[in-house]
Amino acid sequence: RKFKQDILNYFKDKNIGLTVEFGCCHGDTTKILGSISKKVFASDISDSNIQLSKSKCKGCDNITLEIKDVNSIWEYTNPDLIYMDALHDFNGMSKCVSRIKQQYPSSIIIMDDYGHEMNTIKPIIDTLISNNEIEVLEWIGEDIGYITANKKTFIGKEGLIFKFKENI
Repeated sequence: RKFKQDILNYFKDKNIGLTVEFGCCHGDTTKILGSISKKVFASDISDSNIQLSKSKCKGCDNITLEIKDVNSIWEYTNPDLIYMDALHDFNGMSKCVSRIKQQYPSSIIIMDDYGHEMNTIKPIIDTLISNNEIEVLEWIGEDIGYITANKKTFIGKEGLIFKFKENI
């Protein structure tokens, strides 16, 4: 998939030590993150998703998987990269993005589902862009109009890589 290939291309020459993934689902992106990072902590609220992820990431010794709610305590020391694909509701994502900004202001963030037609991520990111709070490093994944396997049509780019601007 284009989204994962774009992640690989963007980070191929970057030195990523610690990556934290919220919402690892079945582990497909987790495995990609493991290939670009020295260490990955990946979590999901679902035990069955964690079991599938463990199977897909078997042999990837730099990946630690755990059942964890994204709303629980975060005890990660200055992650270089945060991958967010959890809480697919506007209020939950708003709180999570604010929390990332407060707790890990210098981390690079990969946000999935920006252009998904459920339209919960896009308004949050669009507000951050219009308020000049983030620097978009790269738009990634499929383009507007792309139709997914489950017949959803993207209303914007699939995802993005960004950083919070300093002193905002």
